[in-house]
Amino acid sequence: MLLRRIVGFLVLLFLCAAAAPLRTTIENQDVLALEALSREAVTPEERRLTQGAALALRHKDEAALALLTPFSQAGVSAEYRAGACLALSDIYLRQSRFAEAHAALQCVDEISPLNGEAKQALAWSTILAAERPMRWEGASSGKLAASRDAAGLLRVTVAINGKEQAAVLDTDASFCVVSETVARRLGIRVLATGATILTSTRSDLPMHLGVADSLTFGDSVLRNVVFAVLPDSAVRYAHGYKMEAVIGLPVFVALGRVRFVRDGGWESLLYGHQPGEEVGEANMALSGLDPFVLVTVPKTGAVLRLAIDSAASNTMLNGTSLQDFPALREGASSGGTQWEGGGGVATDSKALTLGELTLSVAGQAFTLQRVSILST
Repeated sequence: MLLRRIVGFLVLLFLCAAAAPLRTTIENQDVLALEALSREAVTPEERRLTQGAALALRHKDEAALALLTPFSQAGVSAEYRAGACLALSDIYLRQSRFAEAHAALQCVDEISPLNGEAKQALAWSTILAAERPMRWEGASSGKLAASRDAAGLLRVTVAINGKEQAAVLDTDASFCVVSETVARRLGIRVLATGATILTSTRSDLPMHLGVADSLTFGDSVLRNVVFAVLPDSAVRYAHGYKMEAVIGLPVFVALGRVRFVRDGGWESLLYGHQPGEEVGEANMALSGLDPFVLVTVPKTGAVLRLAIDSAASNTMLNGTSLQDFPALREGASSGGTQWEGGGGVATDSKALTLGELTLSVAGQAFTLQRVSILST
């Protein structure tokens, strides 16, 4: 629902539409199951709640708020109230309405104690409750030159508090990120209370939250931008590689539309709606601050949720995918896998590897190479 990885990989999360309590379905952020429930709802209340939760995942925030807010009030059943507040917290977090996110998560926690990422989010929202929401100024669209670094990741040059900084583009980071040293150089206001964050290799990496007065991205300026400030050691990787600054999902959400383009040997990022460009239906959904797209595996018919991580170096399937779609095992070899993330290295000696996996999204097929299937 929130920050899964600062540095990581694309992860395919299988979607289960099996029957489950309403709050559990909302917690699982299974958009297809919620949309099915809204069509089959027995009562108008259940229909409105499931519609609202599905709309929140589809990033139709205003429509979702209108449906969900009434269920967050006192006097509503505990299950409905907890489900609504959980879905509302996702919207408030991505809109950087931290005081409201804190109230929503506190509501859920009082009904049934939070754990994992949701508990971390409650801690973040407590720390950020007094901060103003991020706002966008300047041009509504633009273009920014991009380049590939030593790890093959896209970087752009931005200005943070008026000082230039090269930064990796990471669509799967729930906050922008800097190291402690870079935060000091850029004048980011680091908040005193510490917190932890989930990365691909650790569930509790220590960090602080900080706020930059401004982030200049091309011709656009964002104010009151939240950063996760990590220990310098957490952004250092093998072979001397460093990821000292990251532009995370909140910036991309504020920009509205993002497109990576290649022109010969040059790469650039187009943001906002370009003049004369047709605006189609959004093909990305948001699980809180995690972007994902629904894909199908043509050879099995499985519907999977693909996390979109522009700072990824490889693709992985969760082990649960094999439990429900055994055909995915066909052609897989053993050998294990290892990956590096914020805070260290993780190994899964029982992981399998697919030489290639063909997927289809929005009617367009594409093939991924060397896809790992984790054992859990």
